[in-house]
Amino acid sequence: MSEAELAELRPAGLGWRLGARLVDVTVLAWALVILLVEVVGRANDTITTGAVATVGGGLLVATELIPTATAGLTAGKFLLGLRVVSIHDGRPPGFGRALARSALLFVPLLYSPLPGWLAVIPPIVVLAPIVIDRRHRGLHDRLGSTIVVFAPDRHGDPDDR
Repeated sequence: MSEAELAELRPAGLGWRLGARLVDVTVLAWALVILLVEVVGRANDTITTGAVATVGGGLLVATELIPTATAGLTAGKFLLGLRVVSIHDGRPPGFGRALARSALLFVPLLYSPLPGWLAVIPPIVVLAPIVIDRRHRGLHDRLGSTIVVFAPDRHGDPDDR
């Protein structure tokens, strides 16, 4: 992708990104419940914290890391016409960048040393720059050298939506 084509990519704002994340969380929650109840629960009659962590981690890899790395998409981004691309070439980020991006976003939330509702503070710090940065990039986007953009091949000009 040329410098001119990279400059034409339209960054997705906070509302679009939150909408996509809401879809992703819903898909992940339903898949987690189904797998835990139907597979783990039936096999063991009890669902342990370890089972939740193992199944949840596997689902995050399957629904977030792999599709972001290979296609720049998650279910929510696909439905809303967004994609994650490398700021260097406009292509899907690949596994290294997608892993860095996902780790900064999810590890502080899942393994926060902060108690209770305070555990949401690290992800807020990671996501806050989306609101003030002109290209709407969070700290996880910066770490992964990525940007979330409107997919030009999906819905045309985002101003027409």
